[in-house]
Amino acid sequence: MRSLICILALFLSSIVKANDSLTFFKGSWQEVLQEAKKQNKPIFLDVYTSWCAPCKQMDKFVFTVKEVGDKYNAAFINYKIDAEKGEGIQLAGQFNVKAYPTYLFLDSQGYPVHRVEGYFDSAPFVAQADRAISLVGTENPVSVYEKEFNEGNREAAFLRRYITKMTELKLDNTPVLNAYFESASIKQLSEPAALIFLGENAGSIRFKGLPFLLKAYKNLSKEEQQKLAGRIYSRIIHNAAGEAWKAGRMPEMQQLVAYMDLLRPDVTKKHTEAMDNLRMMYYAAVKDLEQFRKIGYASAKPLLLIPVDSLFQRDDREFRAIMKPYLTGEKDSTKVVGFQEDQKYLRHIYSGEVSTKLYDLAKMFAENLDVTDPGRADALKWIRHAQKLVPGNKAILELKEKLETTTAPSP
Repeated sequence: MRSLICILALFLSSIVKANDSLTFFKGSWQEVLQEAKKQNKPIFLDVYTSWCAPCKQMDKFVFTVKEVGDKYNAAFINYKIDAEKGEGIQLAGQFNVKAYPTYLFLDSQGYPVHRVEGYFDSAPFVAQADRAISLVGTENPVSVYEKEFNEGNREAAFLRRYITKMTELKLDNTPVLNAYFESASIKQLSEPAALIFLGENAGSIRFKGLPFLLKAYKNLSKEEQQKLAGRIYSRIIHNAAGEAWKAGRMPEMQQLVAYMDLLRPDVTKKHTEAMDNLRMMYYAAVKDLEQFRKIGYASAKPLLLIPVDSLFQRDDREFRAIMKPYLTGEKDSTKVVGFQEDQKYLRHIYSGEVSTKLYDLAKMFAENLDVTDPGRADALKWIRHAQKLVPGNKAILELKEKLETTTAPSP
């Protein structure tokens, strides 16, 4: 009898422990919506992927915390979707999810009220729940705006409110932004405030006013030009170019490369590097090797001029700064997935970054230039320099060997 009582006690304690964690509804999305309406409770939607390290950290270290479980289990119908599988693909598209993890807080009808991304410790994560709860009202602005829009409201002030709310929630506002663009005159749209509004809210290559915006934004102050150029590239052009490249749509890539050329003078170094990589891919695909080489050499030159010793010194300073809170106990390395493995990369942050860029350039030259092309000999120099920065890297050694055995000797 005593053993039976002990077994029962252990069973009950396991149930209590399980209930301490944030628990997720099992079923389809439609069943989630039905349950939310039935209980008149908002929905917490965790959008993750199988390869997302912060997603795994949240599962292991945050969703298991009692305070988190207590808050979310009481306040929400909790649901998880893999953005790359099953219903998750459609839902991630519906809610315009681009980063992982993304946490969506929806009302009982399935309309978003709040949205955050990335890793959170338990206390801030509970605070996000409180924030979402405070925003759940009797009338969700998104649902009200959607109804008015579908009923034909095209008043400019209303459209701006609707667009702004969708941008705030990172939803696809393209149909509404197109309606706003089509309902206003060119004179109205050319006003600085209108141009800034378009630039701050445009988020898709399907925005009909994009060609106008790319031309007209040059009339703004230099500071505003730089702000808008960065937004337009990162939110629209970069993503569209990636999709066009994967689908092999070269005419579309040609237009996007032209857009990059317009924006290039006004964006950051990080953006220009990403642009140049895409431009090289395009020129290689259409066999414009003159432009391909030109971009490659211009990209490699500043990397080769950085003194190796200065890179190693920066590596050491950055590594010590990163490790300090773990050595003092301020942070717990056991809560970082793959921490031990990551340390070898953390030791070469700056040299590794330069090495990777040289590797990518050398690889593109190796893949797209004939063995007799002088550019391959330069690519070999680049990969040898990359090897100095990160000795022993397998990918670098393999590319170096390939170039050494296939590159014709210089005349």
